[in-house]
Amino acid sequence: MPRLSNSVNCSFYHYLIKVYNDDEKTELVEERYCKTQKEITDKYGLNRSAIFYLLNPVEGRNKRKYNNFKLSKVLEPIFRQETIYNNGIVPLPNNQQIIPEV
Repeated sequence: MPRLSNSVNCSFYHYLIKVYNDDEKTELVEERYCKTQKEITDKYGLNRSAIFYLLNPVEGRNKRKYNNFKLSKVLEPIFRQETIYNNGIVPLPNNQQIIPEV
């Protein structure tokens, strides 16, 4: 069943892709978070089966292509909500307040 357009986890990154300079993965060129596999296919030209094999490598099978890519699943929030309050007073439920010691 396909995902609905109003799914609740759209504010998270699901993939971390690292691109290295060579096949031995000695020098990191780029590190990027992506929400969908479609973003990875558009940016790097990888097809979905290559993404699947990068995420789930088959034991005993040598990779012939894409040796300089490392792909992993993550669940990182896209943004972190921070609120700055006046005088450092943080409001709490039930009209309580924490006043920081100076």
